[in-house]
Amino acid sequence: MDLPTDIPDPNGFDSTLYTAPDPNNPRIYVLENRLLVVDQEPIRRRAEDTQAIIWRLDMSQPFVFQDDSAIVLSGDDLPPDLVLRVLGEQRKAFLCAYRRTRPGIWKYTVRVINQQTSAPLITLDPTVHQP
Repeated sequence: MDLPTDIPDPNGFDSTLYTAPDPNNPRIYVLENRLLVVDQEPIRRRAEDTQAIIWRLDMSQPFVFQDDSAIVLSGDDLPPDLVLRVLGEQRKAFLCAYRRTRPGIWKYTVRVINQQTSAPLITLDPTVHQP
């Protein structure tokens, strides 16, 4: 097999040119109008008393969180006071707020919809690690 010879940045990347992943503000990208990508997988939380995660969609794309069930968390150790809610008129941000009770790993499902075409929901199932 012939290997490519024109690999861009074969020595890594310049961290001053990129924003580091933020476990409080993960970004969700929609690629090719059908693939969801979260800018960090898994989301690794910090050990703080009050927690909030706000997922955000690209403002320039037609994809939105349809309603308060657009992101659903699952797991045996979910906090009892979990709040999940779409934020803003544009429905481009989604809040998950809770008080940390114990460490855990939670599965979550993300669903977005194209508001211009009402195309079927696009779904992704990544995880959150809470220390």
